[in-house]
Order: sequence, then structure tokens, then C-alpha cells
Amino acid sequence: MNSKIQKAEDGKNAGSAKKSVQTGKKVADKKEANKKQAAQVAVFENPEFGTVRTATDEKGEPWFCAKDLCDVLGYKKSSDSVKQHVRYDDTMKRGVWVEVGKKKDGTPAKRLTQMIFVNESGFYALVLGSKLASAVKFKDWVTSVVLPQIRKTGGYIPVHEGESEEETIRNAEEILRATLKKKEELLEQQKKLLHQQEVQLGLDKKLIGEQDVEIRRLNGVLDEQTRWASIQGENVINLEKQVDGLMPKAIYSDNVLDSVSCFTTTQVAKELGITAQELNRSLCALHIQYYQSGQYMLYAEYAHMGLAKSRTRYNAFLDPKCDGRKEKMGKAVTHTYLVWTEKGRKFIHDLAHRFWELAELYEVKNLG
Repeated sequence: MNSKIQKAEDGKNAGSAKKSVQTGKKVADKKEANKKQAAQVAVFENPEFGTVRTATDEKGEPWFCAKDLCDVLGYKKSSDSVKQHVRYDDTMKRGVWVEVGKKKDGTPAKRLTQMIFVNESGFYALVLGSKLASAVKFKDWVTSVVLPQIRKTGGYIPVHEGESEEETIRNAEEILRATLKKKEELLEQQKKLLHQQEVQLGLDKKLIGEQDVEIRRLNGVLDEQTRWASIQGENVINLEKQVDGLMPKAIYSDNVLDSVSCFTTTQVAKELGITAQELNRSLCALHIQYYQSGQYMLYAEYAHMGLAKSRTRYNAFLDPKCDGRKEKMGKAVTHTYLVWTEKGRKFIHDLAHRFWELAELYEVKNLG
């Protein structure tokens, strides 16, 4: 049991140690990065304005130590002045070596300190907010001397009093290397951007070609649809003309077929050039009508088509013993017979060729 507890504690201690090592490594890496940033800080010196520490970012843009600017421009509290006059996006913090005293050998003792820097926009904001008359002159010196040199060389190369030639050359070489590195990085970025633009241009050309083909295809479809619409338009015009020509006939046919007038079999037969007896026999032969109980009637298939109607004829006969002085009625007789409507008349006319065929085949005319 004790061994398990010991192992657990050992594992916990090992984990803590590992975490501590990782944390220590991060702290060391951060310190190293701050040292590199501090090494890249350049100092501008002017007999009238004193010193201003500057640095450049990865894009080569200049940044100014806010405390140095505030000292030159007459601000009492640099942090409050920056918050009051400069946008937050125009500020950043970076490590700077600050002299805190002298070592035993007489050399300066320095400490790495995080300080606020402002970009060019923040620099102008502080200048405009200054109440000193010398602010404009300070601005002119920075814009005419310092900024052009930074943009040209990537940094400002000051020569301090008592500095050896080797130290000056070493500082210049360091700034030159940093400048060349930034320019190489910028050139590489421009090459990548150019390559991306070339690729995009190729894709755009391909897309334009595809769109051109599609536009040509759609134009062809549109032309075909236009031609087809023109043909359809002509067809519609022709159909309208045909309708206009047929309309009177249709109106006439509707009026005639809807007419209440009826025709006897004798009348219809006479129009066909045959007798009523021949017509009746032909209609019976075609199974259109049949004879029953003294009258012709239509088969069920035709009975409800509105072809014919039934009519009743009334006949009264006088008593032969009537002396003429007093009218005496004799017997009365009713007779039902078939008459044809306009629709039935047309139906029979449409079957005329069948009647003539039957007349030749069965000699209908001789059956009487």
C-alpha cells in the first residue's frame, strides 16, 4: 500500500517537474524574444530634443517609445497622455534595455523593461496634442531626418560619444542584416502573392472561357426558341383565320341542331332520293330502329342520342248514320309515329352511302 502511495506521489512530482520545466522554457523563450526585441531598438539623438528610442515591426513600419516622445513634447505622465491622445490600436508593448545604475567596473547596469511604443499615427497624435512651441520643430526633424533614414536603412545608426569604431560597425551590420532579412521576407511575400495572382488569373481566364461557351450555347437556344415562337405565332394566326372561317358554320350548325323542328321519315327519304319504305327498311337493316306494335322505335344504343321523337296522330271518324242535322261522333283512332330531329336528319344523311349499298345488295327498292 505504501509503495502505491509512493509511486503516485512520484508520478505527481514527475508531472509537476515536467510542467515546471515547460513553464520555465516558455519563460526563457519569452525572455529571449524580449532580448531580441530590445537589441533591435535604435536610439535617435538630437542636441536639442535629446534621445528617442525607436523600433520597426515585421512590416518595416517605425514605432516610437511613448515615454521619450512625452518627455520631448512636455507631457507629465506618459501613460495617461497616451491613453488620452492615441488610439489603442496604434500602441504596443515591447522590451527595452533601461539603464538602472552602474556596475562595479563602471559600466552601465541595464534591466529589460516592457515599455509602450506608438506608431507613426500615434506620434502625430501626441505632437498635435502638445502645447510646446517646439513640438512642430521636433515633428519636422523626425519627418525629414529620422523617418526617411528608417525607411531607407531599416533603422537609425547613432554614434555615441566614446563608442569605438568596431561597436559602431557592429551596430550598423546588425541593422543591415535585420533590414535585408525584412526585405527578403517582403520579397518572398510579394512572390507568393504574385504566384497566387497568376493562379487566380488562370482560373479567371478558364471561367471566362467556360462562360463564353455557355453564353454562345444559350444564344443558340434563344435563337431556336425565337424561331420556334415565330413559327408558333404563324400557326396561331392561321388557326385564328380558320376559326374565323368556321365560326359562322359552327353557329349555323348549333342553331340547326338545337332547333325544335322535326322531319318525317318521308321528308328525310325524299332528300336522299328514296322512299320512306326504303329508308325504314335500311334503318332496320342497320339495326338503328325496329318495328313493334305498329310503330318504329330506336334501339337502346340510339334512343338517348336525341335523334328522333315520338308524335301521336289523332283521327276521328263520323257516324255513317248521321242525318246531317245532328252531329254524331263515330270512333276515334290514335297513331304514334317517329319523327326525326335536325340531329337525326344529319345522322341519316351521314349514313346515305350505306343505304345505297344496301339497296344494291338486298334490292331494298323491290321489297315493297
